[in-house]
Amino acid sequence: MLPIIGFILWLLPMLWVRDEGDTGGLAGTVVYVFVVWMVLITVAFVVARRIDPTDDVEPPPTREGSD
Repeated sequence: MLPIIGFILWLLPMLWVRDEGDTGGLAGTVVYVFVVWMVLITVAFVVARRIDPTDDVEPPPTREGSD
């Protein structure tokens, strides 16, 4: 879900209306893209840290009499 949200947020600047010949908003667009990138990295880090690696792990089956 996070990649889809990131993709939509990165495409959002394409919808911003600019006047013809106006390049002043380009710096703001670049800052926006990098801020979104940093937020996505931070959210991915937080989600990865909250995942319990032992969750849903079943112990391997033991065979009786295989000593």
